[in-house]
Amino acid sequence: MLAIDKCLYTSADAERCDCVLIIADQLHFIEFKTSETTRHANPGTCLDQLAASIRDFFDREIIQANETVYAYASVGFSKQIPQNGAHWRDQSVSLQQKIQQGASRPIRLRYCSESELQVK
Repeated sequence: MLAIDKCLYTSADAERCDCVLIIADQLHFIEFKTSETTRHANPGTCLDQLAASIRDFFDREIIQANETVYAYASVGFSKQIPQNGAHWRDQSVSLQQKIQQGASRPIRLRYCSESELQVK
């Protein structure tokens, strides 16, 4: 595991995701959010942080073109609630657009937003 936010990057840099797990030749980017006052945390800020980290790793050629990249938003639902499929698709498309951000970054994205993570 490689700590990213406030470790690999200084706090002066734009926000990044919390960490990346390196399993064999796969990169698994993870952002953790919790919510104590609402039913669940908002994955929106997770997407920005995941996208910023993935963009930077791609631009530094740590991620190669057409490589599969795994992005996890662990959003801390207070209850076990299955995520709405349409909402998940919207998040996945939004993350892909945030990663591209004006430049072609051809990657295969696997996105997951859950209250519990199981990285296999």
